[in-house]
Amino acid sequence: MASEISHQHQLHVFIFPVTAQGHMIPMINIAKLFAARGVKTTIISTPLNAITLSKTIDQDRLSGLDINIQTIPFPAVEVGLPAGTESVTQLTSPDMMPKFFLAVGMLQQPFEKLLEEYRPDFVVADMFLAWTTEAAAKFGIPRLIFHGTNIFSQCVAESLRINKPFESIIDDKETFLVPGLPNKIEMTLSQVPEHIQKETDSLFCVVAEKIRVSEQKSYGVLVNSFYELESAYADYYKNAMGIRAWQIGPVSLRNSDTLDKAERGKKSPIEEHNVLKWLDSKKPNSVIYVSFGKQFYNEKFVTQVLKIGSTVGAEEWKEWVETTKVSVIKKEKISKAVTQLMSDDGEENKEMRKRVIELSEKAKRAVKEDGSSNVQLTALIEELKMSKK
Repeated sequence: MASEISHQHQLHVFIFPVTAQGHMIPMINIAKLFAARGVKTTIISTPLNAITLSKTIDQDRLSGLDINIQTIPFPAVEVGLPAGTESVTQLTSPDMMPKFFLAVGMLQQPFEKLLEEYRPDFVVADMFLAWTTEAAAKFGIPRLIFHGTNIFSQCVAESLRINKPFESIIDDKETFLVPGLPNKIEMTLSQVPEHIQKETDSLFCVVAEKIRVSEQKSYGVLVNSFYELESAYADYYKNAMGIRAWQIGPVSLRNSDTLDKAERGKKSPIEEHNVLKWLDSKKPNSVIYVSFGKQFYNEKFVTQVLKIGSTVGAEEWKEWVETTKVSVIKKEKISKAVTQLMSDDGEENKEMRKRVIELSEKAKRAVKEDGSSNVQLTALIEELKMSKK
């Protein structure tokens, strides 16, 4: 595949993930995708994270990929964090989060020095590194954003932000429709993120606004999703919101090397073969995926659009760093949801499992040579090549 991009016009990309496992892992997969297409790829990381990443990147280089790591010191001590703090997973209390983001902002100057020295053709930077749009623009370099979330979530968030359909709602549990979307999406006021409900000077509100502004000024967005999964929202995102996006996922399917995958994440105290042995001892179709994130958007997508899952009854949105006043989901609700999903009875359950299988096959096809995600990645690279010429 490297021959697809001529050496005469070899592109160079900076991949800059925020130091959080849920963002780093898919972005490293994205780095490998570009490198496999003959794009010179430089991953920007911090010293301790680079040590972990180097285990997998060294294997890639040995296989012939033009992929490297460039480090930037993380100013933990300067902002009042313990020495050696470089990742979100190392934060032990919510009051450390503002300091962490302050340190992240201080990476702009050393990052600009790297841009000036290496002059990459484009930058793919994490959503939380909003300042990279401005930094790259100083050198005439386009910046693409990696959100980590699907397009559906971004469409719902934008509709809520602009239309504010919850403003007349008094009861936190009263449902309302999110307007203008391809599907009928129902939410309650308690499920709407605080930074969308009202503008405040809280950390999350400030960060969210910076992300939104940088998105508007960026070259576009890379999405770890595939067109067939959320085609209506991909079209809505482009036509109604006016933001360019390339769906190039699921990026995890691009890599079948289990050891390589294991090296990228946080080290598990449980041996991999023990986990697989335990799973293999269970009956087929007996595994349930539990989502804790998004972050109610994901819940609405899974239950109201794809219709391949069931809610356990969470009712209130909380910041992902919040550790107090957290609502507890009682075991009875969890038991009810699990029982419903595992039951062999009922037409609804049969249809749900049928849809899961169909989506699984579509995901695998999307990353094949003629698949939608592969085609979109090719289109992006060719566009960037033309821009360089």
